[in-house]
Amino acid sequence: MGFIDAHVHVWTPDTAHYPLAAGYKRADMKPPSFTPEELFKHSQPAGVDRINLIQMSYYGFDNRYLLDMMALHKDTFVGTAVIDPLGDEPDRLMAELAGKRVRAFRIHPDLSKLPPDRAGAAF
Repeated sequence: MGFIDAHVHVWTPDTAHYPLAAGYKRADMKPPSFTPEELFKHSQPAGVDRINLIQMSYYGFDNRYLLDMMALHKDTFVGTAVIDPLGDEPDRLMAELAGKRVRAFRIHPDLSKLPPDRAGAAF
């Protein structure tokens, strides 16, 4: 049995297919990419064979890249998604994502579409 890395972010330079969230630009992506293939160059020699991917902040609440990479590498990845607790039906979304092997959630009201003074007041 190998090792588990509990906290890894991956991202792609393909911003046409995986657009960046509001407030982010390509220049923010340093390095410009860290795809699973790039990750594996580090993790496999170290004996890491299972990884919990954490949603990258560049994508905000859009968990598609995370989910797509988890689907491509089912034997390696599970994930932690970022959700908007002030969005429509966060409980339904969490149940849906759990069915796609998301094992944890970052509840992030600061990224909500509500103004910061209202987002904080919701809690």
